[in-house]
Amino acid sequence: MKTLHIEIGDHDKIKSRSIVDRAKLRITKNKTRMWYDDFSEFARMFTKTNLAVLNHIKTFNPKSVEELAAKVGCRKCDLSRAINTLAKHSFIELKKVGQDQFMPILHYDNITATMVVGSL
Repeated sequence: MKTLHIEIGDHDKIKSRSIVDRAKLRITKNKTRMWYDDFSEFARMFTKTNLAVLNHIKTFNPKSVEELAAKVGCRKCDLSRAINTLAKHSFIELKKVGQDQFMPILHYDNITATMVVGSL
């Protein structure tokens, strides 16, 4: 199980805090950290559509983008923006499985978010 830890706040303060945290918390290959400078940037990434896509990939493990679109309840062309955004930011991978087919693969089983108070 791979977990992504997201922190929201000033990167320099998060970085200095993370140095202290490393002494307390072992960072393993199953834990990855990411940060956003402000909450609005975080909110643009985790829209209702993007969250639905992530949940459906985890729940149904679709074999193609077409199958995912059917599960989400929309057309493939309407889903492409969300899928491409999530792939661009490494939340999912699009593995080529046919001539024109891609299978969405989730990189993380869990995503946690923490807002660093006093850093915004």
